[in-house]
Amino acid sequence: MRYLFWFLFGAAFCYMLGAKQGLLSGAPGEIEAIIYGGLDGLGVAVATSKKLSWSVPLKFLIRGVWAACLFVMYIFVFSSANHRIHGDDIFWGLLFGLPAPLILIIRGILISRPRT
Repeated sequence: MRYLFWFLFGAAFCYMLGAKQGLLSGAPGEIEAIIYGGLDGLGVAVATSKKLSWSVPLKFLIRGVWAACLFVMYIFVFSSANHRIHGDDIFWGLLFGLPAPLILIIRGILISRPRT
């Protein structure tokens, strides 16, 4: 149920953001925005899972790949019509791509810290 919530939350957020800024063109653009937001939400759901027990190298690999994939998807979905990458695209792409990896980093630091 938590995965469904985060998928729907991310999908709705990205759809509303794209519609407000006028970045979505037709049904294909709307579907892409919904899928992008849903994947971003699923990343947050996985990163906040209590049953996560990956090794440190695997966490670093997944963090990097996840952030890079969401950044590229953001550019593909929300870039301007002339397909040139602007500073705003890079900023927003990284902003939306980094929540799940940052949650994994913070959780890894807090979990590996010795308890007193």
